[in-house]
Amino acid sequence: MADRYCSNCGHELAQDDRLCPKCGSPVHQTAQVPTPEADVPVPPPPRQQAGESTPPPPQEEAATQESQRPTIGRPGGGRPRLLIGLGVLGAVIVVGLIVALTYPAANKPPSEEAAVEEAVRGYFKALDAGNFAKGYSYLDLSPSAARSFGFQSQQEFVNYWHLSGLTGIVINSLKVKKLSEHTAIVTVSVEQQFGDTSTPLIHDFRMEKREGQWKITG
Repeated sequence: MADRYCSNCGHELAQDDRLCPKCGSPVHQTAQVPTPEADVPVPPPPRQQAGESTPPPPQEEAATQESQRPTIGRPGGGRPRLLIGLGVLGAVIVVGLIVALTYPAANKPPSEEAAVEEAVRGYFKALDAGNFAKGYSYLDLSPSAARSFGFQSQQEFVNYWHLSGLTGIVINSLKVKKLSEHTAIVTVSVEQQFGDTSTPLIHDFRMEKREGQWKITG
């Protein structure tokens, strides 16, 4: 039989002791631990001091540590960055599409019809500004066509308009009636102003493309 010891003072007890002969503690509060050689008394759990808090269970402590852990590197922490990256990428794609669609349209060479209209408007714009020499640059007349216009040279053209008393020309309408690769026929309605009076006229111009430029030829 293993020896018995008082759990309060550690005094060895007899088998029939009910109280510790040394400190008087009840024997039923003693404990026995069988060992290969002898029973070793198990000390009671440490008494909790006043003011001390009971440590949380291991499960609660682990949960508390997990909640206090920084969010950097945790699953889901990179989602805002991913969304921002996708938003920036989408904006870049939209801007690229807008540039791709608008740049060719802005830099597309004018159509032949637009080039014909531009030449006719340039002719009348020069006359309206009184720059008759520039107006003559839009012409490329054959001798027969020059006679129909009433002049044979640039100087005669300039003198003609200076003597006419022209003060302005307004284009009312312009229409390209026929257009091929190198020829066109344009009908233009204008109003010539001579001081306080004006004269409406309708011109049917025959035009040809010469050296890449549309010219009025008749």
